[in-house]
Amino acid sequence: MAFTAADSGVVTAFHDRAVELGAESLHEPRLWPEYHERYFGAFVRDPDGNNVEAVTHGGRLSG
Repeated sequence: MAFTAADSGVVTAFHDRAVELGAESLHEPRLWPEYHERYFGAFVRDPDGNNVEAVTHGGRLSG
């Protein structure tokens, strides 16, 4: 399951909070150029075993 995020900060916050709450980190937040040049996503496995992603198509925020 994937959720669309407003920007890369939201993707990172999703990942950090999910891990805090017990999800397994599958892939930390990063650009995925194999999908397209501005695809920024993070993947976790929830306690029920579901692969959950947050993604933005706007790339990574600077800074």
